[in-house]
Amino acid sequence: MKKNLFSLLVLIAFTAIFIQLGTYRPATEGWEPGEWSFFPSERQDNRERAARLYRKLRVGQTGEEVVKLVTAHGWPDELVHGSLAEGYLRLETPMEIGAHNWVIALNLHENVVKNVDIYTPDAPNREPHDLYDFFPRSPKNGL
Repeated sequence: MKKNLFSLLVLIAFTAIFIQLGTYRPATEGWEPGEWSFFPSERQDNRERAARLYRKLRVGQTGEEVVKLVTAHGWPDELVHGSLAEGYLRLETPMEIGAHNWVIALNLHENVVKNVDIYTPDAPNREPHDLYDFFPRSPKNGL
């Protein structure tokens, strides 16, 4: 009984540490520490950056305009999937436990944006619940 209780407490302690520290930090060349964070305590910065980019992406933009915006926001190549030639781009924030990281998905046709979505991997059919914590809905900003 004591051994099982001790094992359970150790498991809970390691889980709490893992959650507090985050999932992982990539060991990629050229990665700018602090620019993008995998630690939960800093996920707000990642989401704010994603919200700023999402606000600037519009249907009708060209692929080149999108690339300029993504580059200007410093999006790491490791978190960009797809290509203009394939007709889609998927921009992710760093992974979070529980699939709460944000994904910005763009569909393009003939190098023109036809659709822009933002979602979390666990709910691909709706916006993140805290998206409007970063900016209010209003006709002025197109949301």
